[in-house]
Amino acid sequence: MIVIDLFALPGEGTDNIYFWVDPTRTILTGKVNIGAFRTYAEGYKAENEMIDYQAISLNKTQDFGVHYKKYYPLEASFFKSSLDKRLLEHLWNRYCVSTLSTSALLKNADYITGQINHVVNKLEQAKRHLGRISFRPLLEQDRKQDDILAKAAKDSTETAIEVINSFMSQLIKQSLFN
Repeated sequence: MIVIDLFALPGEGTDNIYFWVDPTRTILTGKVNIGAFRTYAEGYKAENEMIDYQAISLNKTQDFGVHYKKYYPLEASFFKSSLDKRLLEHLWNRYCVSTLSTSALLKNADYITGQINHVVNKLEQAKRHLGRISFRPLLEQDRKQDDILAKAAKDSTETAIEVINSFMSQLIKQSLFN
């Protein structure tokens, strides 16, 4: 699949394929964060019981409405044409000073706080799951609990890496220009 251009879609769209570029994460990581997902066909039941896990905030999943728990990610990549390259060079030259003088940590403080809250919510969800009494075999419960904790650990690691990269970028800017 090749995506030539991107534009906003309505939240209640009837199409079943969606693409997005996350501008906040793009700025924070310094590389384009592009994603795509597709909804399952009506009536299809995913084989994976852990379909309720998403690497997005819990409050954001409510925005997906009827398609919550009914989509899967698609592989997404991008390329630059020669015109794109010239345009990006022009934009870089134009906004170079502002890029070097701003801090991604300060600019994206709300985003980082949201990511940390997302991890906290996942850990609370795991804690609630641990407290449930069930008649399922104990090994199955342990495996499911380990999955939830592993995914929360993965999210916290990704958030920590983004913060460390932003912090290192700021340190490099300070050492070069101060």
